[in-house]
Amino acid sequence: MLPSISKKSAGQIPITSMNSFIHDKYSTRGEFCVANYSKLEKLNNPSSYLLLSILRLSFFIILSCMYLFINDNTVGWVKAFVIVSMLILFINHFLYYFASRTAQVLTLAVVDTAITAPYGYVYLGGDYPDLLFLGLVGLFLFMYIEIRAVTIVWFIFVPLNIGIQIILEQHEFGKFQIVMYFVSGTFVVFASLVGSLIRYYRHARSQTALLNAELKKSNQQLIEYSHKVESLSASRERIRIAREIHDTVGHKLTALLMQLQVARKLQESHSDQSKMSFMHCEELARSALQEIRLSVRDMREDDNQRTIKEMLDRLAGQFAEMTDMRITVQVDQEFPVIPDALRLNLSRIVQESLTNAKKHGDATEAWVTLQCSEQQIELRIKDNGTGKAEFAPEFGLLNMKERVQEHGGTLQIDSFQEKGFKIHVLIPFKRKPQ
Repeated sequence: MLPSISKKSAGQIPITSMNSFIHDKYSTRGEFCVANYSKLEKLNNPSSYLLLSILRLSFFIILSCMYLFINDNTVGWVKAFVIVSMLILFINHFLYYFASRTAQVLTLAVVDTAITAPYGYVYLGGDYPDLLFLGLVGLFLFMYIEIRAVTIVWFIFVPLNIGIQIILEQHEFGKFQIVMYFVSGTFVVFASLVGSLIRYYRHARSQTALLNAELKKSNQQLIEYSHKVESLSASRERIRIAREIHDTVGHKLTALLMQLQVARKLQESHSDQSKMSFMHCEELARSALQEIRLSVRDMREDDNQRTIKEMLDRLAGQFAEMTDMRITVQVDQEFPVIPDALRLNLSRIVQESLTNAKKHGDATEAWVTLQCSEQQIELRIKDNGTGKAEFAPEFGLLNMKERVQEHGGTLQIDSFQEKGFKIHVLIPFKRKPQ
């Protein structure tokens, strides 16, 4: 996530140290690589900034030389002042690029101001544009700092300084050059505004570079996430198909096996019944083949169009016809409409339970009860099979458990010798008011 920089905090970070701030902020979290930082550093200092820096330094040198060499009557201490100020301005010009804190930039600006402001008093009454020095100071000051207090102090100091010079010049010489002061003062304001615009432009470029780096990283994470989702989706689809084949084809094949056993026993003594049983087996085989085809494709359209009661009644009728079990289905008369996935899973749980009741318990009767309260759906399945005191969950029971867990529910299976199986399912479901 990108750092939120308020106006107050933004004003406390020099633009020269913006890259350092961003690098330190993100490198500690491992979210900003050296390559991105290098690009940001390069992007934030185009060649036009270098040209501006050279022009500023050239103006300092030209103005200082003008004061130093044009006036032949300049006394020694004044020449020393010009030479010292020239050296300090030259050094400070390059120190700006190494300043990483607001206090450092302010210190350099104060030193530059303290060196350049006295020119107007040393050369009071002369035809020299001494205020141009302050314009060059203001350019870098606002190019690197955005603090409201500094802006207020600067724009109070500049006109106050000009006013004091006008008063002194009027007092000493009885006149003052209004045009010179107006033009020079306007240049100071103009240079300060240009510095502010450059600072805003550099800040925008830094933010853009940072956002681009974050966008590239987010895009890479999104690609990786999409691959994971694709892999998980494929794995889930494989599991779903495996469940469908087990719960549908396995169900039909179990019934087919039972019919074949009956047909084998009746083949010699009751040929007509045996023939009917074989015909039933043929029908079951066709149905199992159809189930395989449908499982590989998608869930059956007719199941999606039926209510849960219709699905359970149809399932119970088919199973009873194939196995001669008596199956009683009770569903709330005002059972709500539920999602397709939940409806299908409830149907498959009932189907697997009936199959297990017949296959493992040789049950002849089963009871299925489905109810829905305000907060949950409750499914109970009971049979009169032989039951088992101890049993290990196999693939079918594990499938049932996974189907229930998909909806955040719980599954409880109880079995006792000669008392059949009892299956209790609770699934959270908030019933919508009628």
